[in-house]
Amino acid sequence: MIAYATDEDLEGDDIDVDTLATDLDNEDLSPEDFISEQNEALSIIKPNLKLDMPSTTQSIDKPTKKLRTYNEAITHACQQKGTENDKNKTMFIVNTLSLKPFAILDNHGNEENALAHDTIVNKLVAKHDSMKSIPTMKRLYEDDSATNSLCISCSLQVHTELSNLFDTSPYSSLLKQREYTPLTDDICTLLNKDWQFYPQVKYFSATVFAGSIILNTNNNQAIMINTVEMYGRTKTTDYHRESFGKLKNSVITNSLPPPIRTFHQNVWPTSLDVRDGKKLVIGTQVSNALVTSSIRLDEKGFVSIGATSSHFMLDTIKDSLASKIFIDLNSLKSAKALIEDPSTTHVSDIGIIFHQLRQVRTKFHLPSTYSLCRASGPITINHTCHPFSLFTLSEFDRGRSPSVSIFRTIANEVLSNNSNAKLAKENVSRWINESKGKRKAILCNILDLYESDKDRLPILYNAPLNKELEALAILLIPTIVEANKSVEAQVKQVFEVFGCL
Repeated sequence: MIAYATDEDLEGDDIDVDTLATDLDNEDLSPEDFISEQNEALSIIKPNLKLDMPSTTQSIDKPTKKLRTYNEAITHACQQKGTENDKNKTMFIVNTLSLKPFAILDNHGNEENALAHDTIVNKLVAKHDSMKSIPTMKRLYEDDSATNSLCISCSLQVHTELSNLFDTSPYSSLLKQREYTPLTDDICTLLNKDWQFYPQVKYFSATVFAGSIILNTNNNQAIMINTVEMYGRTKTTDYHRESFGKLKNSVITNSLPPPIRTFHQNVWPTSLDVRDGKKLVIGTQVSNALVTSSIRLDEKGFVSIGATSSHFMLDTIKDSLASKIFIDLNSLKSAKALIEDPSTTHVSDIGIIFHQLRQVRTKFHLPSTYSLCRASGPITINHTCHPFSLFTLSEFDRGRSPSVSIFRTIANEVLSNNSNAKLAKENVSRWINESKGKRKAILCNILDLYESDKDRLPILYNAPLNKELEALAILLIPTIVEANKSVEAQVKQVFEVFGCL
């Protein structure tokens, strides 16, 4: 048994603690050991990553036999073999009764047809793989490739696991013009790379999830993620990290992936309770993606804008386990370019840079607040479909609050000048003259922070300035909520106009 001296044992003895520590450290070590350690090369982590695009050729829903068209299925279901006039009468009666045809396939791909109301067809197709909805589209997108013309009412080939959703979705036309691939193991691995050593991963992750589809295979509910914001796991990478740790009688619920087998390893979609409701997030070991804009794809009209989501819930482990993620192929191609470039500093060169800033309310004096890691999907690429943040609120056309300009000005300074970012005194004075009430009082407090002989105030690591900005941010939250109502209307319009062509 070896006895170790404690701090109490050493008190009062004439022993040099430093000498003792050195002797213990050097015990049983020879000069050759030091030489060996000096010659040993340290591991250097290089921020180079690569993504091979997944193959989609083996996962496309291509029936062994071509299904009947919409009109053919109706006449077959009714066993109408008369003249064209008789067939037209049959079509008229079926449409008047709001009936739709669907296909029933046997093990050999042989097709029979039946008629039912749209809601019944959707339920049957969702529950039975042998049943297929028959869309009104008559041509595939690839049919027009020879003429190089674009067909807005044509579709691309659909992944097998999404075929039922795409056939029954109220936005079927829009969805079928895009290609999706399941979230693969290779992509999951890249999503879990350490931000500290692979900083491009935050931008890659945002782009991967933007425009993606989450399908809950338990209840066949599905959403498209229109806009997503990435947050790091620890304060060394992001001071706005998701909270974790111990509560009085439990631990804080978080989005960390569980140590069990899942559809997507170390990627965990879930709903978390927050003060204002529930937020929908996708957790990895190194980050969590906050969904700030989404739309239900299996039903019409359910759009969620902001940090909380109420129209798509993953409240239980069962729901999270049953959820599959499908990535927009165009988004994945953009993400591939980002992950292979370690010098990447933002999500995209296209569009308004300020829209890549996250909606945060605190820590305006820290650099990570200004990370450009918010992305929107291809369908909602238009800036009018992006949720408002403190940094873009000055763009809101309806209503005017001069004080909101301070956040855009500060962001512009930080993104342009980094550690040398400063807030001009003349701007603060002008906003004071244009403001009133509590907002004016906060701006006056900011003006008092300037030294008498200085016209510019440092922004980063300025705790007193941050305190005032956080107070102002709280006052502006209702304005953001109101502004986001216009975003909700814009998103609905895009899906309803282009989804029903």
